[in-house]
Amino acid sequence: MEDKNVKGSLRGKHSNLMRAFNSTLAVAVLTLIFTGCSRQQFPAGMPPLQPITIVIMQDGKPLAGASIALFSEDDANSPWSVGGTSDQNGRAVLATHGKYNGAPAGRYKVCVSKVETVNAPGGNPSDENASIKRPDEFDLVEPTLKSPLTTTLSVEIKTGKNSAELDAGKAVRKKIDSGGA
Repeated sequence: MEDKNVKGSLRGKHSNLMRAFNSTLAVAVLTLIFTGCSRQQFPAGMPPLQPITIVIMQDGKPLAGASIALFSEDDANSPWSVGGTSDQNGRAVLATHGKYNGAPAGRYKVCVSKVETVNAPGGNPSDENASIKRPDEFDLVEPTLKSPLTTTLSVEIKTGKNSAELDAGKAVRKKIDSGGA
């Protein structure tokens, strides 16, 4: 009899141990799944990225739909392209290579552009005699802000959370030369 009670007692302890082990294993697997899935694989050599939000204003109002690109003044950061597009509040959360939130710390020239395309009237595309006319395009931001060589805008990104409000000047609508087409 005593032998049966010992075996039953051991089975109960074994069962409890197995339940505890299975629960611990389940938690460990779930932790690995969730933490493993949330980690991004960064390209080799990419420096730590710092969160950066830029608000672009024009004529005292948020500039929506503007393309923003940062050009590093530090050669070490030059291979890492940083940019974003402003929302209806002029706010852009910038990313490196279009998918890694943030930018390496350093000083940057800020380029801003926004282009309006006006569709030209066209004929029937299957009509061989129809004239093909390119649509007209207009810069809605001063064209000097489009190039890192001529922009007057800059930002310094430091370790930690960063934000900046930049002024794109007065609203413009300058026709872009289509190159003689």
